[in-house]
Amino acid sequence: MSVPVTIPEPRFLHFSPPVDLAPYVRKMYLIEAPNTGIEQFVPAWTSTVMVLQYSDPVFSSINGEPEIVPDICFSGMVSKKYGFFTPASMIKLMIVEFTPIGFYSLFREQAFRITDISVDATAIIPARKQATIIEALQETDDVWRKGQLVFNFLRGFLPESVPGKLHNVQNALAVMQEMGYGIDIRTVADELAVSERNLRRSFKEITGISPKMFARIERFTKLFNDQFSGRKPRWKEMRQKSQFFDQAHMIRDFSSFTGFSPGKMPVENFFLFHVLTR
Repeated sequence: MSVPVTIPEPRFLHFSPPVDLAPYVRKMYLIEAPNTGIEQFVPAWTSTVMVLQYSDPVFSSINGEPEIVPDICFSGMVSKKYGFFTPASMIKLMIVEFTPIGFYSLFREQAFRITDISVDATAIIPARKQATIIEALQETDDVWRKGQLVFNFLRGFLPESVPGKLHNVQNALAVMQEMGYGIDIRTVADELAVSERNLRRSFKEITGISPKMFARIERFTKLFNDQFSGRKPRWKEMRQKSQFFDQAHMIRDFSSFTGFSPGKMPVENFFLFHVLTR
């Protein structure tokens, strides 16, 4: 007589950061789900993330070839889609999504050095600290407790002071958000009364990408999220909402960042990303 197999219910949770971490962390996500056997893609996004992997091995193809995800790794801002999969029965991850200034602020590492790649955190976080948090995540089944454990872990990296160039980039991001992502960085620099050259250099060092690429991905993200709105895409309306100059630019960016043309993207391959970010 065969014994029925119990399949665990998937758990997808969002954690909003506490006040002291809010300038550095946008959101934290928990994924604990049975493996569907479908490779999942993550589109380009303007966030550096820290991934804590505390169960079965997971593989990432962010670097072009499948690589095992270490216990803790950093993935820089991404200007192309990448995939991840696991041969195991379960995926168990905590993902910390940083604000554009968060990674640099907490770890004082130049963000452009990890753009479009995934790196083992060992060069940034001592192995003993990593082992302690991973063991703590493995020992509790309380998902809210897991969230508090990771937030407490991040508090150990809070900066004592903020350099001036960080303020300039924060102000530039605020101007771009308010005035629209079509704004030229020269205009932003004039608005802030700072050197355009220095602002460009600081922007890339702290966020990981150029102001132009940042704007492209922000526009694309609005368009991408409309794919999951539940109604038939209205491309003209979506283009205007996402601030694309014309249809050709919209199609180019959509294909560049997802690998698919608008309307032909296999939604099931972006399921986990959508569940988390929405």
